[in-house]
Amino acid sequence: MHSEHCIDYKATDISEINCIKELWKALNRHHKLNSKQFAGYFSAKQFEERKLELLDKAKNGELMLVTAKISGKLIGYCISTVDTNKVGEIDSLFVLEEFRNLKIGEYLMKESISWLDSKGAVKKRLVVAAGNERAISFYERLGFYKKCIVLEEL
Repeated sequence: MHSEHCIDYKATDISEINCIKELWKALNRHHKLNSKQFAGYFSAKQFEERKLELLDKAKNGELMLVTAKISGKLIGYCISTVDTNKVGEIDSLFVLEEFRNLKIGEYLMKESISWLDSKGAVKKRLVVAAGNERAISFYERLGFYKKCIVLEEL
């Protein structure tokens, strides 16, 4: 359906974080709908709060934002960080549902992993929210596996 369009990818930094606000809100709605026990957490989470968390991480380490656009429309992004201990993290990844299965998420992840490697990350990790277990097989194809399961009291 969208294969005739050219996908434009751009790697940037924290300075362009505001451009992903609507996609981040869509990701947050997805988590709210799928994470029954933590729906309240996702309902309360605001973009400005998440932005401040990422700004803090960028201040103490480094951050890269990779975006994907088709015909000028932002359709996906990936944020990754490296902290001062050289621990790399894929902090956030989202592609609009109608553009999935075009390997956009895979491209965004591979760019982020490459960037983490270039920054000397000694460990790479990511967190999958409860209710989003469908994403685990995607991450496993890219070399990320469950190491532990963290439980949190409501």
